[in-house]
Amino acid sequence: EHYLFYYFQFATMRAHRDQVIVGQGKTYGETAYLYLFRCYVRHFVRHNNNSDVLSHRGELFLRILIEMWLEGNNESYSESEMQQQNVEVDDDSLESAFDKTQVCGQYNYTPSYTLDALKQMVSYICTDGNLKQRVFEASSSYSTQWCLPPAMTVLQQPLFTFIRLALRYAPIHSRSSSTFYSAFSMWLRLLEPWNRNSTSAGKLPAAAAHQARQRLNQLGLTSGPTTRADEAFFMPDAHANAPSKYTREWESYIVANIHLYTTLFSVFLRRSRELDFSAHAFNRSLSIVQRVFRVFSPAVVNVIKSTAALAEMPTLRKMHESNLGGFCPKGSINLNDCASDVNLLLEEIHMQHQKKINDFDVIERFEDFLEGFFSNGGSKKTNQHLKKLVSEAKRIFDLPADYTVMPVSFAATRSRRVETEKDRQDRAISTGLLTETGREQVLAGAILGNPLEISALGDPLSSRVVGSYEIPALVDLSIRASNWLNQKCGLIPPENGAGYSASGVVDGDSSLHLLLNLIQSAENRRKVWFRFNLRFLADFRIFLLLMLLISSKLVRLFV
Repeated sequence: EHYLFYYFQFATMRAHRDQVIVGQGKTYGETAYLYLFRCYVRHFVRHNNNSDVLSHRGELFLRILIEMWLEGNNESYSESEMQQQNVEVDDDSLESAFDKTQVCGQYNYTPSYTLDALKQMVSYICTDGNLKQRVFEASSSYSTQWCLPPAMTVLQQPLFTFIRLALRYAPIHSRSSSTFYSAFSMWLRLLEPWNRNSTSAGKLPAAAAHQARQRLNQLGLTSGPTTRADEAFFMPDAHANAPSKYTREWESYIVANIHLYTTLFSVFLRRSRELDFSAHAFNRSLSIVQRVFRVFSPAVVNVIKSTAALAEMPTLRKMHESNLGGFCPKGSINLNDCASDVNLLLEEIHMQHQKKINDFDVIERFEDFLEGFFSNGGSKKTNQHLKKLVSEAKRIFDLPADYTVMPVSFAATRSRRVETEKDRQDRAISTGLLTETGREQVLAGAILGNPLEISALGDPLSSRVVGSYEIPALVDLSIRASNWLNQKCGLIPPENGAGYSASGVVDGDSSLHLLLNLIQSAENRRKVWFRFNLRFLADFRIFLLLMLLISSKLVRLFV
């Protein structure tokens, strides 16, 4: 028991966070450390334990894990402590769950050793055959019998608080973002134990066992008789389009974990708007959202909504909230309260997708067309995923049947009243900046705007931002050649405004001076209906094609 404290403390020591990385992205000694952790878990927290209580050593093991790993780095304010700190949120709707999630002091990221071990621990308790047996015995949300095994009961509140804080505060885009994604993975595993709980206790389905053995082999462990028991720690996560395996016998499990399905979902919806939906990471971020939405199948949503609609709180929910104690969220668990957050999330996804398509060059558009025509891929496949996502959002959050993420065009709105030239002059001065009248109209909602119709300042032709497909040395040459050709043909003026040359170099130092020049440049660009753009020659694919053509011509001349 004395060495258990040293064992758990080992993973949190600062000197250990900066060890040399060796193979498979693991720090030195991590494989052996996690193997020892699994041995500890199997010894202290046994599967298929029909007892209603843990052994003294088993509870000691879990309490040390909770104290050192789940609560050691960050501490959450309880409901009563939030009132004392004057951070109380008056709104009792489920939408306020994000604001009610408060950390004491500064949020600290969790070491990789701890995250990997916690994910394995969650998989282990979800594959316990005793969990399925207890849940199936309760079977109904009206059951008065607590349906979770002792180990899951002890870990329920600490895991709920740990995941809640991670979804709210953990970095998403930095080096320490593994805390967010590890907590996200743990959350999904707890939401769907029916995807991991085997039909026969202690034996996993063939496909899951094969993937688990592959994972063990990657860690340098053989899949012989000694390590076969480790398969329960490496259950694969469900894919974004995998069908749900939920059956009505798991209804009592949902009620006994209702705040994992509602409060954490609300926190995720607000935070997920910070995911990177730019072109290079769009598919990955979209997959994260899809993996959450797929959990909430029609049957699961019906259980949640029926539980929220009951006039009298069912016994299982009372037991669940009692187990969460002072960290139990107060207020509604109605998913419809999150309609505003899901609308903003869908708008962000659709805007970024539309922007990615608009930024396609000629070659990328042709590639996208071929992918959609021959393999149903590219933007065509993404559009199908987005359509399915919107359909699921309508079902989960009871959005109107005619709900659209954002209007495709505002022509119908504009046709209600013909806007005169004087109206436009009152709203904006010649440089494009809003006047006081224009600002008042925007704030009052008198003027509608479509985010997709907002044009970029400046001239894209003169942009010095080098794409991943461009050769940097050729970008500047192609811009200068395009401007020289357009000037010689009289398509653009030599100067696009004071201090702004045709080459795109700004001479002034003032920020306002730069802004006005960019606005004027964008205005001049809109007035020109045609001009030469040779920037496509900086594309390395075009460059290679030209080199091949020139090489073939030279070969023919000399042969």
